This record gives sequence, C-alpha cells and structure tokens, in this order.
Amino acid sequence: MGSGAQSKITQPVPRGGSLLKRGHPSPALLARGITAYESSFDEKNGGFKEIPKLPRPTVLELMLRGAVRDISRAGMVVDLTLRQMARGGIYDQLGGGFHGASLDDQWMVPSFEKTLSDNALLARVYTHAWQLRQEPFYRRIASETLEYLLRDLSDPGGGFYRGEGADREDEGGFYLWAYDEVLSIAPEATEYYGVTPDGNFKGKNVLSAKGDEPPGLSTEPRRKPTGKSHLYL
Repeated sequence: MGSGAQSKITQPVPRGGSLLKRGHPSPALLARGITAYESSFDEKNGGFKEIPKLPRPTVLELMLRGAVRDISRAGMVVDLTLRQMARGGIYDQLGGGFHGASLDDQWMVPSFEKTLSDNALLARVYTHAWQLRQEPFYRRIASETLEYLLRDLSDPGGGFYRGEGADREDEGGFYLWAYDEVLSIAPEATEYYGVTPDGNFKGKNVLSAKGDEPPGLSTEPRRKPTGKSHLYL
C-alpha cells in the first residue's frame, strides 16, 4: 500500500464527515432497500421466501427503521415476522433464545442449534420493536433471549460461548417432547404449545405458541429437565 493511501486511512474522520453521513441512509435509499426485500416477503408466515428460513435480524432492523418513517409496508413486514418467529418452533418456548433457521416456511421445525451472534442481534431487534410499539410481547421475547445468553452461553471465567450445537446422536432431542410427557407434567399446556399425540417432528413435538403469553408464566427458566446441550467456542 502506498504511503499516500496509508496516510488517508490513518487520518481521523472529522465530525460530520462522509463516514458518519453514510451511517444514516437517505429516505430514498432506505425505501429502495425495503422495497427490494418486500418483493420476497412471506405474506402468511412472515419472513422471506427461502428454505431454510432465516431470521435475518439485520433486515428486520432495516424494516424497523422504515416503520419509524412509515415507509411502504415495513411496519407490517417486521411486526408479522417478529410475532410469527417468536410463536414458532424456531424460538425455544421454554428456555428462550432462537435457533439458527427453520427447516419449513412456518418457523415450526428448527435447525436445533443456537448461535451467540443471532441471538444477540435478535434481542436487539425485539428491544427496538418494543421501544417502537410498546408491546409487552416484544419486551418478553427480548428479555428471555438475553436471559438465555447470560444463563447458557456465558462462561464463568468471562466471555461467551459461540453457540450450542444440535445433539448429533439424537437430533433435536433436547427440544422435543412426547405427548404423554407433556400430559403428565402440564396437561393444561398441551393446546397452547400445539402438542399432539402424532407430533410434528419424528413423532414428537417441537413446541410452538398459540398466543403471546404462555399459561402460568413464571420468572424461572422453563427448560426441559433432561438432555444435554453442546456448547462450542
């Protein structure tokens, strides 16, 4: 690299300089970006038309910016997506936190792994959504996701693990429930969590939610008492 180019890189950016301006896209640029994503929006289930279906927190942040400025349908896109994701199996209904992807277009069957980066970004998105909408549902999901990160991915020595992998011996076993198992523990919760005798994945149930507030909501972590998770650095 030449000395001239190097000196330009190391010079401080003045207040109000071009880099700061780039951090705040113009309304026209914001609208173009939002319109581009809207073309692949899933009108029924939220998110975007792709399999596997990804949470895409940075795109949702873009939509929130558009919602603040009332650009196109950004508000509807982000509200439907955030609600459907948090009600689906991609969200851990008992332990909090999001899996990395959904294997179907309804957010029902997850990829059974969780990453630090996705959950940190999604906690931020739901916090921003709560600040904008003041809906307790968004606040609860943001809080539970942050609690999950602090409880399950933080290391006692400091720092965080990069994520949790799926159980290779029993795919999704840590997150799957048999109908009789739920019936014996919390029969009143079977309907809310969509638990059926046939299940929705390999004869068992990935829990989803039928509403915004689970029955008998407790401040304690609602984790399945058996199984192992696989932390990775």
